[in-house]
Amino acid sequence: MKRLWRGLAPVPLLALLLISALPSMAAAQPWRAKAPVVVVADGALRGVAANGVDSFKAIPYAAPPVGPLRWRAPQPMKPWTGVRDAARFGRSCMQAPMPFDSAPAPRPFNEDCLTLNVWTPKDRAGPLPVMVWIHGGGFTNGGSGAAVFNGANLARQGVVVVTLNYRLGRFGFFAHPALTAERDAAWPDEPLGNYGLADQIAALQWVRRNIAAFGGDAGNVTLFGQSSGGASVAALMTVPAARGLFHKAIIQSAGGRQPLPALSGPSLDGGPSMEEIGARFAGRAHTPRALRALRAGRVLGGRNMFSNGERKTAVNLMIDGQLLIEDPLAVFERGEQAPVPLMIGANSDEYGDLPGIGLASLLAIGQFGDTTSALWAAYHPAGRPDQINHFISDLVVVEPARHMAIGAARGPAPVFVYRFGYVATAARRGGHGAAHASELPFIFDNPQALDSPSRADREMARRISAAWVRFARTGNPGGEGAWAWPAWDNRRRATLVIDAKGPLLRSDPDGGRLDMIASLYPLQGWAWPRQ
Repeated sequence: MKRLWRGLAPVPLLALLLISALPSMAAAQPWRAKAPVVVVADGALRGVAANGVDSFKAIPYAAPPVGPLRWRAPQPMKPWTGVRDAARFGRSCMQAPMPFDSAPAPRPFNEDCLTLNVWTPKDRAGPLPVMVWIHGGGFTNGGSGAAVFNGANLARQGVVVVTLNYRLGRFGFFAHPALTAERDAAWPDEPLGNYGLADQIAALQWVRRNIAAFGGDAGNVTLFGQSSGGASVAALMTVPAARGLFHKAIIQSAGGRQPLPALSGPSLDGGPSMEEIGARFAGRAHTPRALRALRAGRVLGGRNMFSNGERKTAVNLMIDGQLLIEDPLAVFERGEQAPVPLMIGANSDEYGDLPGIGLASLLAIGQFGDTTSALWAAYHPAGRPDQINHFISDLVVVEPARHMAIGAARGPAPVFVYRFGYVATAARRGGHGAAHASELPFIFDNPQALDSPSRADREMARRISAAWVRFARTGNPGGEGAWAWPAWDNRRRATLVIDAKGPLLRSDPDGGRLDMIASLYPLQGWAWPRQ
């Protein structure tokens, strides 16, 4: 202290008075005065206010799943004292980055990653609808902090937006006989294997307990997700423990026709159980302690979406007998999913270019039987280019979305079906439609994520995001002053086709070729990674 005061001695008295007043002056500065503070069950949070939206990031919803909590169900978070800074995104879950990722997760990556983010309008009257986003990434990549998932523009439309992290890869979807024996002996009520899915349920439970502090209505929660995030939404619609935690659902480009593996015992697809896969991976580490002592890099194993297609080592949802009692598709086929309004759809050209492979070679090695010639005629019409991209898109995503809608419509709640075909102006080229994940900047009303967005791109983002918000608010994406969008029924099959020509209501678009695709299932040994 003497050295500090000695340095200040020559400073004029007025300067000293100003220095002494700095703390109180800082408190009066607009940037600090505007920093919003909320109190949730575990403590106080200080966020950021910008352009009419308050945001709170890196909010922990469960204890860090590290050390003895690796491969355990999410455990309660310990409350904190003081005001926790919530101005920046937390760490993304462990993953190996993937080139050309449409929504790359920000670094750093860490096992301690169970956080969520909230955007809410600064001026909010009454409880607002809540939209909870589950990111895609093949259950191996992605994160809630990706720039395209910024929820501010959705929040400006009068909703509270939540994005969340969940464990990925072997950290989130893993089984081993030693872990099963440990669970059975020590905590038999805990779910096993689907740790990432259990994380999503824990995040929804956090939303139910705490979202009122942000102006949200815990009784009006819409769960939405894309690709493996959409597959997660579909799964959660069949999980008893998730009932009542959300009240509407949106499934985007989820696929879902390949049967899930079993945690133990025979899998429906004839492949190994997840316990067999886990034991093969772990080698000599055959006790829970030894498994949890494995280095994170060893567990990660460089796995990402590109390396997750091999069924013998695949990371995926699994039938665990507790969360997922049976394959979600079977539940949908009976119309027994959660009785909540559902929006479901796919993009027109999910897989775009597939270099190095043509339709003829794929049909030659595929298991398509008597349908081969009809498929060739449908996807390689005379005088037109090879449409293998459309064939793969229909096989893996478009037809499965229609199939799920057909089943869901047997339930009591309305189903709304879309086909997204809008291509951003700068990305348009002949013969190609909307690729996988290309709808994300439009859904979140973030056209700035596009390359040189045009006025038409911005208008599409405004309109399609408004439809998603309308669905979250009312359970109907159409309505007065909005797109004409009737609910699907299995006779008329009304589908809203969203493309550059404007939204057009059609009955079962491309139904003939999708019927051919439907006749191919089940395809034994046909495995494409969920993205």
